[in-house]
Amino acid sequence: MALLFLIIILGASIGSFLTVVIFSTSTQETIILRHSRCAYCRHKLSLLDLIPMLSYLLRGGKCAYCKVRISWLYPVIELSTTLVFVLAFFLSALMSKNIVTEAIMFLCQALLLSVLLVIFFRFFRKTMR
Repeated sequence: MALLFLIIILGASIGSFLTVVIFSTSTQETIILRHSRCAYCRHKLSLLDLIPMLSYLLRGGKCAYCKVRISWLYPVIELSTTLVFVLAFFLSALMSKNIVTEAIMFLCQALLLSVLLVIFFRFFRKTMR
């Protein structure tokens, strides 16, 4: 059960990073050595703001600083990544009896699914414009 909790935290963390990748690459901003900021007012985000699913719910889908509505894609991408990681965890556990093989399968599946999520949401964002 503790391992599942860690997978959920890992999925949400990777999902938060993938959100940055998806939104930054469309604006051609760098994702290296920069602080996350509000896309509208450019205010540096607090630690709570860096957890899209949680901050979106707590702040009513608006920026804490400028009150501009935040895209619903932020928490959706994070939630999707978390669910995909949990699914990969269970699939790798079902397919393997060896803990090392299971871990390698999980990491490979998580990496592949993360890349696919980035591709999907980048395409989805382009079609929404």
